This record gives sequence, C-alpha cells and structure tokens, in this order.
Amino acid sequence: MMKRVDITLSEDQIKKLKSLSQKGGMSFSKLIRRAIEEYHKAGYRTKEFNKGEPFHGSEDVMDGKLTGLTDTDYFYFFCPKCGDTQILQVLDFGILKDGPVERYKKERPKAKRDFTIAFELYCPECKLHDFVKVSNIGWAGGKLKDGWALKAK
Repeated sequence: MMKRVDITLSEDQIKKLKSLSQKGGMSFSKLIRRAIEEYHKAGYRTKEFNKGEPFHGSEDVMDGKLTGLTDTDYFYFFCPKCGDTQILQVLDFGILKDGPVERYKKERPKAKRDFTIAFELYCPECKLHDFVKVSNIGWAGGKLKDGWALKAK
C-alpha cells in the first residue's frame, strides 16, 4: 500500500541522499521511502499535527530568542518580537515522538521515555505565528556551554 508523504529537502540533503543511494546500490526513491519508514518506526508522527503541513520554528524563536517563565506551575512563552512579557497563546500541540528510551540511555538513566512535543504559538499583539518543540532527546542535561542560546543573550 502506498501512502503520500510530503517532505522538503535542501539541496545539500538531496546530494547526500543521492550519494548514499549510489554507495548502497539502491534507487533514490527507494532510499527516500526507507528513510520515511524508519522515521515513522521511530515513533515520529508529524502528520497528526498542523493539519499535516510541514512546520518548523522560525528565526524569531531560535537561538535563545524565545523565553518564558512559570506562574505557579504553568509555563508561559513570551513573544520574542514584542520584547516584553507579552504572553504567546498556545493554539495547538502535537506529540511528534513518544516511545521507549533509545537515545542517551547512559546519560539519562531516570528517563521514562523519549518524547518530542510541538506547540503552535500565536501573539495577538504583533500577530507572530510560530512553532516550537520541547523534547528530552536533544541535550542530555548539564550546563549549556558555548551554545547558541548563550550567544543570543
């Protein structure tokens, strides 16, 4: 059974995939299908969020520009464009990955599972509409040293 999957690849990604397909002796389309199958086997569910449309946070929310605080035990994101404590509305969320602990097992012995949650954000003041993800499979803990988030401060 064939399923339609829309993906966006950069020129560099296409070159790398073509090189891999030549080295591995399989067609480019078969390599793409296998990569998508592996992506879904790993528990990623991108089609269940944002009406199946591609999404990625913009430069407005990257490099440490998106901040927030807690009030009681609720976390609020602040609009990076308004430059104050204007709270962003969370319009929707999607669980992109939820599965057994597979990444950084030794560094995260107390992790109960691997997950990635995406949030769709909106500012009613400046009309910023963006996305951000929260995950436990990226940085495995510790202090952020020489990272992009520190450079933005």
